[in-house]
Amino acid sequence: MIFQNIATRLVSEGVVLLDQILEQNNIVLPSDYKVFVKPNDYSMSQRKLERYEQIAKIKAYYQRNPVKFMQEVLGAELFDAQAYCVQMSWNKPYVLWVCSRG
Repeated sequence: MIFQNIATRLVSEGVVLLDQILEQNNIVLPSDYKVFVKPNDYSMSQRKLERYEQIAKIKAYYQRNPVKFMQEVLGAELFDAQAYCVQMSWNKPYVLWVCSRG
C-alpha cells in the first residue's frame, strides 16, 4: 500500500514515466530503465555498461522470484509447501517461521 501511494505520487508529480504498473504485485517498471553512470574522469565502455544492465535485470528478476533463485542458482529442490512459504513470506514486513524436525 505504501509503495502504491509513493508510485501514484511520483506519477502525478511527473517525476517518473511509467510504462506499466503491475497491479498483481505492486511492481513499478519504468519505461526508461537504465543503469546510472556516475560522471567521472574515465568513461566506461559500452560493453561494460551493457553487462551492468544485464546484471541489474537478472538481479531484479530473481528478487521478484525467490523460489526460482533457490532452484536455479542454489540448486535447492523445494517441496510445494516450502516454495509456498518462501513466496508468501517474501514481501511481508513481519515473518515468523516455526520449524521442527521429526
